[in-house]
Amino acid sequence: MSLQSPKNPEAFVFRTVSAAHSKRLRRFSLDRRGLGVLVLAVGLGLGYLGGGGLERLRPIRKDVSDLRYFPRNIGQFPNREEIEKIFSRNQAALESNPADLTALMASGMAYYALGREHAVEAINRFETARDYGATDARLFYYLGHLYDLVGLRQFAIPEYERFLRHRPMDRQALLELAKIYFDLGNYASSAGLYERLGHTDGGKKRDPLVMENLALALLKLQDWEKARALLDDLRRDQRHYSKEMSFFMAEAFRGLGRCPEAFSFYDEALEMVLDAPKELAVLEAKLACLTIVPASDEAVIRGVAEKILKLDAKNSTARSALRKFKKSSRKGPLRD
Repeated sequence: MSLQSPKNPEAFVFRTVSAAHSKRLRRFSLDRRGLGVLVLAVGLGLGYLGGGGLERLRPIRKDVSDLRYFPRNIGQFPNREEIEKIFSRNQAALESNPADLTALMASGMAYYALGREHAVEAINRFETARDYGATDARLFYYLGHLYDLVGLRQFAIPEYERFLRHRPMDRQALLELAKIYFDLGNYASSAGLYERLGHTDGGKKRDPLVMENLALALLKLQDWEKARALLDDLRRDQRHYSKEMSFFMAEAFRGLGRCPEAFSFYDEALEMVLDAPKELAVLEAKLACLTIVPASDEAVIRGVAEKILKLDAKNSTARSALRKFKKSSRKGPLRD
């Protein structure tokens, strides 16, 4: 088996930042009934999350016109009952002026706060605000997040990029965009954003989440040594390293042509209680290493292949290894 990037290392990403959904979304026309100026108030006294952490700000006006008011998580918004009350109190603004940017932003943020079931309405409000000329940076973040949420990831990318032109070191947006790039197979762009994230902490110790995901992107790019070095740094601090990441380390060694050093890491990963796809990924990779190492133990090869077939009865790699084993069983040690 030729050395290449892991067949399915994504199965081992335990600490990701967002998930996409696969349903297509059609754009609905703006329904102006029941929408008005919406002033969102939140009693949490929090600033916005950006630039690497929760910023300490002077008192925020707590309405949409204050650009510092930038809630992103549902818990930072008013509860559903309060949002519905705001809707019922403010029905006239968009009916009298459909181009009211403050009302469009406010209603978009309200729908965003109500969750995924109202993503369509939120997108419509933000798209309309953008079409009328809004340049509020928050709008681009919300649109990027919403497009990602409903599965339109190719539309999320330019919105996140617009937002990052306003706030180039916004950690949350960088994480979300890096994940999208990775999932769409643009590993170079994903790695570039994770590299940028490594500089958002002002020189402090790197974020383990960023290091791990950067290592995974580098594995996809076949930058084996850099991925190995990152994982080795993580391994030095057992608070942040888990045996789940040992699979990545093993794959880096396999890519470097150092399979004997990979085996202990594959075994370490297999010590975990893994679901079937993850266990299969480890076993297949370990078998690939065993079949290229001269004089590998035939019993070990057979044992790994049989475990694979229990998980995937039609697995061609395992079947091929067992056929080779049978043919060579009377000729001494199995060789590549």
